[in-house]
Amino acid sequence: MWRAVSVAIACAILARNACPIAAPQPKCPCSVSSHVKESKGRASTASTDATLSTSKSQRVQAFIVAVGQCTIAGAVGVWFFNRVDKSEKGSKANSKMAVCTGVKNCFRYHLGSLAFGSFILAVIQTVRWFMIYLSKQAKAQGNFVLECVLKVFAYCLWCFEKSVKFLNKNAYIQVALLATNFCVSAKNAFWLIARNAVRFGVLGSIGFVVTFIGKYLIMTATAVLGFLILEEMHSDVSAVPVVCVLVYCIIGYSMGVLFMDVFGLAVDATLQCFIATEEMGIDSSFVPQKLRKFVTDTVESGDNQESKHESCCACFRGCCT
Repeated sequence: MWRAVSVAIACAILARNACPIAAPQPKCPCSVSSHVKESKGRASTASTDATLSTSKSQRVQAFIVAVGQCTIAGAVGVWFFNRVDKSEKGSKANSKMAVCTGVKNCFRYHLGSLAFGSFILAVIQTVRWFMIYLSKQAKAQGNFVLECVLKVFAYCLWCFEKSVKFLNKNAYIQVALLATNFCVSAKNAFWLIARNAVRFGVLGSIGFVVTFIGKYLIMTATAVLGFLILEEMHSDVSAVPVVCVLVYCIIGYSMGVLFMDVFGLAVDATLQCFIATEEMGIDSSFVPQKLRKFVTDTVESGDNQESKHESCCACFRGCCT
């Protein structure tokens, strides 16, 4: 029996020496580098897909904004150049239906011009986002110089984008008022701004102040009224509903931004209607009574910048009375 046990132990020792347990081999550097490259490639593909999706959303957003601006400008043009005469039955009704007329003209005649203008803006935004993507790639690779250069390019494109947005807005107003294509409207808008730089400057400064005050006034009024309503409905609660008031502030600010954007675009469109009345020799009876004095003074004052500035101030005095 002992002999059998010793034979079995000897066989086990021989089998272990013949088939040693394989030690874990170190990974090949080539496989590690290939894995890193593969992970970087997947990250690059994901970033590219995100950039493309952002570009598509920007194109859609730019087109929606263009449609809204053209619709508002068309409605302002219908209101401005419509005589509200009590002897004419349809004049007052046409003025009330100005928004419907603006929507109809926008979707029937101007969608091509709006799509072209929004496409130009979307291309600039896509190039800017691509520069930001390249700067992130340069930062990941540790190339500080290339990162700075790409960020400078992205900032320049951002400035150019703001200029194109301003020009596009005035071009859409020209499209809605004169029914010209986008290129002609953009050229006319550029020279219109150049000829009336003082007017646009004064109007832009006052408009910025009014827009700023209007946004926060609407936000404050919404929050205060919401708090008072909540306090009246739930008088048994002693604590201030901070979360609800914050929600009211967010809603009020959003509504204020939307309302003041419409107001600002309507003011810009009205100014272009003034200038069209002046430069095209249109009868000033189209102008509302409170603003008619501005057009008359501008026509009689000449083309120098000082007289234009004085007439513009007279316009704002007439609007405030």
